[in-house]
Amino acid sequence: MNMTTTIDAPVSSVTVFVDGARVTRKGTKSLGPGEHEILVTGITKFAEDDSFRVKGTGKASLRGINSSTRKEIYEPEGDTEKLRNKLKKLEAERDEINDEVELQQARIDRLQTVLTSFSEEFGKRYAFGDSEIAALSTLDQETTAMKQEAYKKLRDLQMELEKVEAQISEVRNSLQRIEGERRIEVTKDVSIQLDVKEECTVQLEVTYQIREARWIPQYDIDVVGNRTTMKRLALIWNHSLENWTDVELVVSTASAKPVSKIEPEPLYIRSRRGDTVPTRDETEEVIAEIERAYESVDDMRSAPARVAETTAGGMVFQVPGRVTIPADMDQHPITLLEEVFESKEIYYWNAYAMDSFVIQNRITNGDSLIIPGKVKVYADGDFLSETAISTVAPREEFHLGTREAYDIKGEKKMLEKETEKAGLTRGKKRREYKYQLEIESFTKEPVTVRLIDRIPHSDSERINVQLENLTRDYKSMELGVVEWEFEMPAEEEMRIEYSYSVEWEKEIEIRPPLP
Repeated sequence: MNMTTTIDAPVSSVTVFVDGARVTRKGTKSLGPGEHEILVTGITKFAEDDSFRVKGTGKASLRGINSSTRKEIYEPEGDTEKLRNKLKKLEAERDEINDEVELQQARIDRLQTVLTSFSEEFGKRYAFGDSEIAALSTLDQETTAMKQEAYKKLRDLQMELEKVEAQISEVRNSLQRIEGERRIEVTKDVSIQLDVKEECTVQLEVTYQIREARWIPQYDIDVVGNRTTMKRLALIWNHSLENWTDVELVVSTASAKPVSKIEPEPLYIRSRRGDTVPTRDETEEVIAEIERAYESVDDMRSAPARVAETTAGGMVFQVPGRVTIPADMDQHPITLLEEVFESKEIYYWNAYAMDSFVIQNRITNGDSLIIPGKVKVYADGDFLSETAISTVAPREEFHLGTREAYDIKGEKKMLEKETEKAGLTRGKKRREYKYQLEIESFTKEPVTVRLIDRIPHSDSERINVQLENLTRDYKSMELGVVEWEFEMPAEEEMRIEYSYSVEWEKEIEIRPPLP
């Protein structure tokens, strides 16, 4: 005969994925020899039935597990029937008052109609000497008195109606409050069948998967000269209806969705390779590895998360200590890691689209993957802007921290413009331009300048564009976009000049028009 025992197994650890979470509950119980049914109750209704797993320690054998749904109805406290009867009585009284209001209003309308009709008819009779003026005066006095009486009655009814409406509203609010307290709570139970060999204490661990939790990354980046500090944050949502109180927390870039193999298909026109997503098994192996390798931190700063990289390139962060994340609609920020990167200030100017220079930091990522997320950018502690970052591979370069540069100026000037026919026999037209890019530095030290400009570009064989007479070699040119990068000496001026020509067949109309 099975002995049924309920065990207290609160949530002890959670692994949050980008689109779900794995929850672990732990509990212990002293059991005598024989067959036992152990119940773990109060599990969120969002737990996926096919995700339940059980393991444990103790002198017992696991025979099987089952999950079931439990519904509990909580009835409200209060006499709703009495309130409903009162509401019906008040609504009937309100209907009677409304009928009386309509009656008084109709009475006033009839008196006004009679008076108007009599006045029109009295004028005709008075003209022929059939009526006296005293008759009109008498009728006017009588109808005015009757109208005043009706108006007074109407005002009294409206005041009475307002009182009844207020009472109806109060009763309805009381009903809604009481009926709103009635609720149905749905939870899940897990039944664990054990065969206990001898009296012992068993420790059970129940894990399950939920979809109603997730996290997104956020980064706080502080750029200071050639040093950039990045703090990784996880914004965690817990919509599971069960609080995670004093739990061990792991944050993983893995997906909780199942990984499947897609067979190849022929005749792809375009394709895109998505980011590799580590599997759940790989994540679990990495968690076990970093738990074995963990060493405590003794300084006063917030301890960083233990971090490891999965074989598929994902990241797993073991948050130090214990964390509480309630089940609510709020986001809960958790600090994962703080890293220091090498960076370099670059003075950037797009000469054809920008009036002035800006400064950016060219940052070299460390050994960890940066996944897409929001970024708050600071310069030496001062807030600059909020932006977003895409995926950055380990040791890849990226740019952040765009801000105004006040210690270097740039100006683009057109020096020459010449239009001529390239030859009547050839039937072509030609136009030549000469530009100057003037840069003036007020910096106290040399700086790196990245300068962008462009000339026209065409993929038509009937339009030919040539860049000529550069006074400084460019770093790259693609589709007419020219880029220079060089060291600008402190407190000096520099001029870069170049020319370009455009030659085209005379019957062609160029769009957009040339300068």
